[in-house]
Formats: sequence, C-alpha cells, structure tokens
Amino acid sequence: MRLHWKLMLTYVSVVVMVMASVHVYLDRSMHTFLVSHLTEALTRELRLARSVVTRFEIKNGASFDSLADELGQQLGVRVTLIDAQGHVLGDSAVPVDEIQNMHNHADRPEVQTAWQKGQGKRVRYSETLGTDMLYVAATLPGLLDGRMILRLAMPLRAVGEMKKPISRAIWMASA
Repeated sequence: MRLHWKLMLTYVSVVVMVMASVHVYLDRSMHTFLVSHLTEALTRELRLARSVVTRFEIKNGASFDSLADELGQQLGVRVTLIDAQGHVLGDSAVPVDEIQNMHNHADRPEVQTAWQKGQGKRVRYSETLGTDMLYVAATLPGLLDGRMILRLAMPLRAVGEMKKPISRAIWMASA
C-alpha cells in the first residue's frame, strides 16, 4: 500500500475515534443535564403538590388514593402517598383495589432519605412499573401527625425522547 493511502487511513481512523469519543461524551453530558433539569422540575412540582396535600381533608368519601390519582392526572406524573410504616395509602399508577398488595416502601432509598433529611431524590428501576424512574419524595407535615411521605415519579423514557432530536443533529453535524 502506498504511503499516501496509509496516511489517509490513519487520519480517517483518528477522526472517527475522536468523533466517537465526542459523541459518547456529549450523550452522557446531555443525559446528566436532562436528568438534573427534570429533577429540578419534579422538585418544584413536589413543593406545589405538598402544599395541596397538607390542606387536604378526607371527607365525602374521598381517600388518599383519589387524591394521588387527581394530583397525578393534574401534574402528569406518578404520585404515591406512603405512611410512616411504608404502606402505600394511594398511588396514581396502581388501581385502588391493588394498593394493599403493593410491597412495603419503607426500604426505598428516596423514602429513607426523605425521613432522614425531609426530602429525597433517586433514579432507579421501578419493580412495579418495570422501567427506570426518577423519584423525588418529601415528608408531609400535618397529615397523619407528620408521618407521611409524598413521592412523585416520572419515567426516564422522557430523557431518551428529549435526547433523540439533539443526538440526531449532532450526528448530522458530524457527518
């Protein structure tokens, strides 16, 4: 092979490796940025939902599950209300007749952090929904003598959907 072609192949290989490294770096950076942005947005929604829930009174047949369902519908996220023992009182993603069959949530990392610090955040796999989720949780003063957790969650599929057009643009620019 001629020297010209060897040099050309070397340069092309270096450019391809550099571009691949840039794509991996940008993809990870974008993922971190979007998760951070969604965490901040979900935390703001948690503060709003928390003020609504602390004013909630159970009357006229209303329940914690109906409250979770309504908040979940209004916010477009999963809402879970958890008592001090980790029992789920209401969940917007689970039918009311299945709530008593849900696993105890006392061992969930975001719930434990909320009990310790007043608020907890975590990205982890949801056994109930079978997907990676972003969770934020906070204690609720006023209900059940302040021994209650409000948790909001959203699937991380949203991050993948947000990244697609940006990633496509990066690939087009690289090409």
